[in-house]
Amino acid sequence: MHVESVTIYPIKSLSGISLTSSTVTARGLEYDRCFMLIDATNRFITQRAHPRLTSFSVELVEDQIRVGHPDSETVEFSVKPNANSSFSAVVWNDQVEVSAVSSEADEFFSTVLKEPIRLVGMPTSSHRQVDLAYGHQGDGVSFADGYPVLIIGAASIEDLNSRMERPVPMNRFRPNIVISGSAPWEEDSWKSVQFGSNRKKEGQPAAGQRTDGLSTGVRLDLVKPCARCIVIRTDQKTGERHEEPMTTLKTYRRFGNKILVGMNCIPALSSLGAEILVGQSVTTD
Repeated sequence: MHVESVTIYPIKSLSGISLTSSTVTARGLEYDRCFMLIDATNRFITQRAHPRLTSFSVELVEDQIRVGHPDSETVEFSVKPNANSSFSAVVWNDQVEVSAVSSEADEFFSTVLKEPIRLVGMPTSSHRQVDLAYGHQGDGVSFADGYPVLIIGAASIEDLNSRMERPVPMNRFRPNIVISGSAPWEEDSWKSVQFGSNRKKEGQPAAGQRTDGLSTGVRLDLVKPCARCIVIRTDQKTGERHEEPMTTLKTYRRFGNKILVGMNCIPALSSLGAEILVGQSVTTD
């Protein structure tokens, strides 16, 4: 098995950026969901209620994030959120300390979405606790729905597509890491995944570091299946809603009242600062 793709989503519910490698942090992959959009009540917004969010483009340009839209010029801001938190915002049931990005970014999103919108970041001083039913005290997460990393086996989506008249792309499921070489839905049974020995990003020491500059590998602990929502019915290019793939998934991926696709993961402490690379070998427990 190996890593087929690595993707980060710097702004929650906007498009992802495909990378050849990404650094593991305590909150997930570096720069993943470190920004989000909030409404006039300081509550997060997503594609669930705002499918037009699919129409924004997101690029990583050196140390800047560039966001574009067909109806507007682009806006740019630092990939690193402001260091100091200034107010509280809500993501799901969590009150999170956030920092403002810029008035230019707020105006950009407000104009396109035609309502008061602000772009906020999660400073390093902020902490959002993972659900203690699946993690430990101190395990943190960015603005992702609930867990630091989402993985999916490529064969699982291939199996889904084989059951439908019109296949759907992987981006409907918005994973961070896609793994090739496993059997369909094999990830359901994994307890952890290990990514072969790799380099550590300079300036980010990790526990278990070897003197030759390689880490002993990255381990992600799989803690909870991912329950899916209306986003998987949303075309990530047009924002249009479709019945598929939800209709087909309901025939064989319904567990209780939830449709499960992919696995939520928490990085092992020994993996922080190491990198996951496309093509890297993968082993599982």
